[in-house]
Amino acid sequence: MNDEGTYIISDTCANCGKEMPEGAEYCPHCGAHASQSNVRISSPTVGRFTSRHIIALLLAVIPGFFNIFGLGQLVLKRWSKAFVYISITILLYYLAPSFLTTTGSQILLTIFQVLVFMYSLFDLFGAISRGEA
Repeated sequence: MNDEGTYIISDTCANCGKEMPEGAEYCPHCGAHASQSNVRISSPTVGRFTSRHIIALLLAVIPGFFNIFGLGQLVLKRWSKAFVYISITILLYYLAPSFLTTTGSQILLTIFQVLVFMYSLFDLFGAISRGEA
C-alpha cells in the first residue's frame, strides 16, 4: 500500500524477492501463490530522525532567530544550500541595515528576514523527510 492507500502490485515475489513472470499463478522459485506474493503490503515510511538531523534542525532554528542562516545545511553537508543561506545572512545582517535607514524599508527587511527563516526551516525539514540528507 502506498501513501495514497492503494496496493502496490509488484512483479517480484514478496516471499523470496525474485522476479516472477507476468500472469504467473505461483512463484517459480519458491512456490508461493501469486495472489499473495505479488501484492506487497507496506506501511508508509516515516522519516527517521537521527542525531545528525536533530542537530541540523537545532542549528537551523536557534541561530535562525538571530538571522544566522545555513548552519543546519552545513551539518547535513548540503554545501551549496549552506553557501546561499550564509550569503543571505551576510547581506541581511551586515550590509542591508547600513543602506536601509527609513522605517518602511526596515519593516520590509524584517519581513524578508522572517520569510528567509521560514523557508530555510521548510527546506531543511523537507530534505530530511525526503531522505536527501
